[in-house]
Amino acid sequence: MIKIETEIVTFSLVVLVLMMGIFFFSDNSIQNLSFSGEKFFNGELWRIVTFNFVHLNLPHLIGNVIAFIIMTMLSLEVGLKSEYFILLFFTSSFVIAFVEGIFFPTLIIAGASLGIYSILGGVSFIGRRLIPIYFFIPLIILSIFLNKAFSDSVTLFESLFHFFGFVLGFTLYYSIVKYINRQKLYLEVTTNG
Repeated sequence: MIKIETEIVTFSLVVLVLMMGIFFFSDNSIQNLSFSGEKFFNGELWRIVTFNFVHLNLPHLIGNVIAFIIMTMLSLEVGLKSEYFILLFFTSSFVIAFVEGIFFPTLIIAGASLGIYSILGGVSFIGRRLIPIYFFIPLIILSIFLNKAFSDSVTLFESLFHFFGFVLGFTLYYSIVKYINRQKLYLEVTTNG
């Protein structure tokens, strides 16, 4: 357990340092590192990774830093394994950015919130034993869309991206758990049979 916690904390610190370092010390980071399908499909492949660390303004950075720290602490609390934490963070970002790039090639994506909401989806699946899922899921979905109500800078489109990040994280983690349980059952049957 200590090793897992150390890996999550180390990964989180690296992400936080990258987010703050790029914001404070990189000129033109939005132009050079944010994601747009147009630039990605024209060969700027790094954008599908780097957009997670680019932020539009200081409130955007502060919000994502606070949310990422909270997700790290929640992940440690519920026992999310480090490999799943990292997988959830990047997979939803890759999938959603790729799909967005196909359908809205000129739309620019920046920030870590897709990964953060995906981790929240995984944590929600694990945490369903602590808080009933019929209560927790609507609460999370409400909070995603309430974000729009309390901030002029958050668009409905961004709220939808956050929602899809959450759903993808929840679904991905559910699929991983189901696959692992199926493998365990198969090993038990073949070993005992």
